[in-house]
Amino acid sequence: MMGDGPILVIPVLLRFADLTTQQTIQVRRIIERSRTDTQGFLSQLADANNQLDSALLAPTGGRERESALMVQRLAQLRLQFMQSELKTALAIRRILTPEQLGKVILIRYQDETNHGILAAWEDRGGSRWGW
Repeated sequence: MMGDGPILVIPVLLRFADLTTQQTIQVRRIIERSRTDTQGFLSQLADANNQLDSALLAPTGGRERESALMVQRLAQLRLQFMQSELKTALAIRRILTPEQLGKVILIRYQDETNHGILAAWEDRGGSRWGW
């Protein structure tokens, strides 16, 4: 559903940082703790999007004030979702050594348009959309 946000850096961290076994366990715990929040936000966002779609397509729909309130709600949910993603990404980042972080940063900036990450990911057997 969401195509942006801090959470997109997590697969890069996991794939290219060469985590130790202990770090992998820590990352799994962090992700498990955030999973409920993520699922809740995605569910709320889907519901809010469906409500907006229904309102716009209803015979009496398309009222500017109602639509604006629904869009405002969507914006609030997206902000909360991105803040939650950021918290998760930063928690994972904190467990990296400076060397691991340097490696990830190097891969990240190989190509300013982020194609470097996707190409490197695919070169190592990852699917562009299957992370």
